[in-house]
Amino acid sequence: DRAAYDARRGQLVADCVADFRGAEYGVDIYKLEPPSTLVNVPDPDGKDAAAVQKLYDAMVRDLPGPWVLLSAGASAEDFLRSLVYAYRAGASGYLCGRAIWKTAFDLFPDFEAIEAELIRTSKPYLDRINALTDKYALPWTKHAAFADGITLDGGPDFTSTYEA
Repeated sequence: DRAAYDARRGQLVADCVADFRGAEYGVDIYKLEPPSTLVNVPDPDGKDAAAVQKLYDAMVRDLPGPWVLLSAGASAEDFLRSLVYAYRAGASGYLCGRAIWKTAFDLFPDFEAIEAELIRTSKPYLDRINALTDKYALPWTKHAAFADGITLDGGPDFTSTYEA
């Protein structure tokens, strides 16, 4: 039942995040699902916003590194609303798939229709979420984890350690 799951979702996501906070995991960037509902996400400026924001803030409290929000199969509009909460909680960006292209691929196997829909809806949507990201996301280099500066294992020429 969605309502029962949504009521527990914040705690479930926060518990998963807590499991990987330790330095022994070597996490560079956290990819996190929204801790609130994925469907009918409340307006970030509406009457239910404070309760949702509290879930995001709790999820990332004491997170030892930068993080991005996963779309987790949310619709485009729901993911956009989730991004607002995430950026208010210090997210550095997003990882997204279906929220961008799902409406186009609903037209499969009509490839011409898919392409037209990608141009019509996906490109403008990407522009919207990229503008939101540019305006509100916390650059990963500004995360508290890098207060003493950024060092790369292997130094500035770290790619020389990669196998051919």
